[in-house]
Amino acid sequence: MAEGGKSSHSADSHPANPSSHSDIATLAKGESVGQTFINSSIKVDSGDHVYGDKIVYNLYSMALTNVSDQFQKPSLPSSHEVDSFKNAPVGEGWKRLSETLYFNNKRPIKEGANVFEGRQYLTRSWCEVAIKIVNCIHIREESYEEVAILRKLEHHPNVIKVYDAKVMEQETLPFIYISMPRCPKTLNDVINESDLKKLNFDESASYAEQIVKGASFIHDQGIQHRDIKPENILIAMEGHCLISDFGLSKEIQDGQITVTISEPIVGTEGYQAPEIHQKPPRYSYRSDSFSIGVVLSMLFSCGAHPYDGPIPAFRRINIMQNKEPDLTSVKKTMHPYPEKQKRLLRLIRKLLSHDSKNRPLPKEMLHDPFFKGR
Repeated sequence: MAEGGKSSHSADSHPANPSSHSDIATLAKGESVGQTFINSSIKVDSGDHVYGDKIVYNLYSMALTNVSDQFQKPSLPSSHEVDSFKNAPVGEGWKRLSETLYFNNKRPIKEGANVFEGRQYLTRSWCEVAIKIVNCIHIREESYEEVAILRKLEHHPNVIKVYDAKVMEQETLPFIYISMPRCPKTLNDVINESDLKKLNFDESASYAEQIVKGASFIHDQGIQHRDIKPENILIAMEGHCLISDFGLSKEIQDGQITVTISEPIVGTEGYQAPEIHQKPPRYSYRSDSFSIGVVLSMLFSCGAHPYDGPIPAFRRINIMQNKEPDLTSVKKTMHPYPEKQKRLLRLIRKLLSHDSKNRPLPKEMLHDPFFKGR
């Protein structure tokens, strides 16, 4: 294959089998995997990308199940704009996933989560994106479900938008990549940067409302998030919140409780509701409500966890033992707003109730006096 990823097949030649073991394995090792086959004489469905009279194939589409039909289609250049691809990312670490999508395996955005800096050709220019890759070593059934869930959640301003997501099917070495907007920080960054003496109440209340709206939408689509925490709430370039990371999420029916017998407990210690630590674990929409209660407590206390202890494991122990949440820091930061303080504390205590039946769902939270009266 020629440098730059173009191959020189004749009109009636056939591209090499892109589903070979070696091709898939190269991604796991961080090597270049993209191939492009340009042929002006083959007739194909309208779903293929067209540059003037030339049809451009992503050869991997022949070997994979593409579940991104409902995602925003990348804006590809017309015939007189093909030169734009001369500006495609080059240099150390840059690898091509497709004609319009590159990632840099030397520049992780989220450590331990296989999320990397990326560039994608969108709206007639190269844009910064984040690329999540689940390779053959780590792939699980939940990874496929994450892609299916993302298809249902792209039309809300407080849920992460996905530009492209593909499941690369292979008997022995499947992998997934997900392309999404690059966000400059997370809610955890915002919390860590905040000052106990200078709480920006309006900004914090706006973030809180956006998180609840996003969670309400997610639940309306029949999905439990199961890992809501500050690190999974991104702050977009424009400043609004985006709930992200659906790797542990599950689709359920009619708000039913999900009893997990064979699977390990999922989620993050300190954000898991008490019922998740039962045997067997029990998940519901109201388990997400508990996580939101912890997030709101931290958001309005500049990072103080309501179940903190000498070591992180104490958070889980205190939750399991039904300890009263410590909201002292919330009271301090909200001291200049006595009425709002009362409403907020009342809401957080309901969300952190040991009995899940007492926790309001996100759509009910939006009608709480705290949000209605802010």
